[in-house]
Amino acid sequence: MLSGMKFFQRWLPYSLVVPLLLTGGFAAALGVADLAGKYRLKGPIETEGTLILQSDQDYTASFKDGSGEWTEAGAWKIQGEELVLGEGHRLAKTPERGQLILPSGTRLTFREQTLTSTKPGRKLIFSGPEKIQGD
Repeated sequence: MLSGMKFFQRWLPYSLVVPLLLTGGFAAALGVADLAGKYRLKGPIETEGTLILQSDQDYTASFKDGSGEWTEAGAWKIQGEELVLGEGHRLAKTPERGQLILPSGTRLTFREQTLTSTKPGRKLIFSGPEKIQGD
């Protein structure tokens, strides 16, 4: 029979881990399949946008506002608990548009079916994903 102290030492780690497992306390690692799909920009009101993350880890982002429509494209990867956009480029643009909306190095977190940019610059929120047929 185990003494009180030995019992406590042996079972303490389990008593801490089991509740976390039962309540989902550990964050599951994000995978490409979890993130791939079509996301819609939530606000600002004057800008419409979509972000499509493909399972081959390419992305396209299309935006439309009062000055015109344009599409950005590039590659994405998972780094820790964030999605990171690589070097992007413009596929189509209007002359007035300067910087990319999603510049290289943009970091996004995925929580509750929402991608939220954390760096650099402005905060952008995309809701989704809608799964894409054949992806």
